[in-house]
Amino acid sequence: MTQSAMPDVQSSFDPRNIEIDRVGIKAIKHPLTIVDGDHRQATIAECELTVALPADKKGTHMSRFVALLNAEPLVLSLATLPDWTRRMAELLHAQTADVLFAMPFFVEKSAPVSGQKALMEKYITEYAFDHPKFVEDMIRDVAGTLADYPGIDGYRVTVENFESIHNHSAWAVIDRLGA
Repeated sequence: MTQSAMPDVQSSFDPRNIEIDRVGIKAIKHPLTIVDGDHRQATIAECELTVALPADKKGTHMSRFVALLNAEPLVLSLATLPDWTRRMAELLHAQTADVLFAMPFFVEKSAPVSGQKALMEKYITEYAFDHPKFVEDMIRDVAGTLADYPGIDGYRVTVENFESIHNHSAWAVIDRLGA
């Protein structure tokens, strides 16, 4: 019995001539390590991996996204993320690729007055009361910092304030996912 090669349907021609901006996988949870200077933190990310699909191609190879995630332990930093994204584009023969890793990332800091490491202290509470920020202020501050950071071509920032005196959350989003 001979084994015949499976046809590559995804690379075949599509006659509709409509390009797709982003196609890929999302909502896949995957372990990764984030490196920020000397700080390394293991976490679990919910991943969204997409590529642009030219108008003449039938589809993309969805299994290659998962294969890339599983190829080696995923260790990322702001310096290595662009290279990882380029590898994904090359693997999928795409002109552009986008990644989104949503995960908890904890930063341990010394408290500004006491020097102790704590999640909250009286000084921070009083400072926040004296210097209120709305979600619009916070998201613009973060987006401004990201826009000025070398090597970041695009970003999505989401800010949510769980309102203690209202029965809703305040929420804002800035998408600057690059060209």
